Amino acid sequence: MISRRLLPALAAATLFCRPAIAQGTGAWPNRPIRLVVLLPPGDVADIAGPLQAQILSGGLGLPVMADNRAGAGGTISTAFVAQAAPDGQTGMHASPSTHLGVP
Repeated sequence: MISRRLLPALAAATLFCRPAIAQGTGAWPNRPIRLVVLLPPGDVADIAGPLQAQILSGGLGLPVMADNRAGAGGTISTAFVAQAAPDGQTGMHASPSTHLGVP
């Protein structure tokens, strides 16, 4: 069950995507979006990541897939997102705890 505290935070995350959509020429998003989750399935992020993907999918009207890429304290998934094509089709569900300790 979704707690009442979590729902406003997820709705706010969806609203942050709206300015990026408004800047485009109407061609984005044109295919499913990948939301990379830094932690393995079964972890806390595995609850929030797919839930955020579901909310984004409803707001964008396009499939948003949660993709778990765990390992090396988040550097594997961060490198994957950094090397992805710069077309706005790949995003990352991250937390400060996975990025503060990794150079």
